[in-house]
Amino acid sequence: PDYAEAHHDMGAAYGEMGRYAEAVGAYQKAVAIDPDNAEAYYKMGFARDELGLYAEAITAYEKVVAIDPKSKLAALARSHIHTLGKK
Repeated sequence: PDYAEAHHDMGAAYGEMGRYAEAVGAYQKAVAIDPDNAEAYYKMGFARDELGLYAEAITAYEKVVAIDPKSKLAALARSHIHTLGKK
C-alpha cells in the first residue's frame, strides 16, 4: 500500500516478532512516503540497533532529532545516539 501508516504498523508488527530486518524495510517504506515521520525513524533506529547496525541506527535517530528537535522522542533519540556512539 501507499500509506505510510500501514508500513509503519507492519514495521511495528515485525519488530514485535523480532524480525528486525523486515521491520527496517517497512519503516523505510513509511518514511519514503512520509519523510517527516519521526516515530518511524525512531523505530527504524531501534531495529537497526538490534541488528548491530549501529552507524545506521545513529543516522535514523539523527533524523528524529532533525524533524522535531524539542520532542520527547528527540530526547530519547539523543540518548540512543550517545549510547551507540560508545559501541
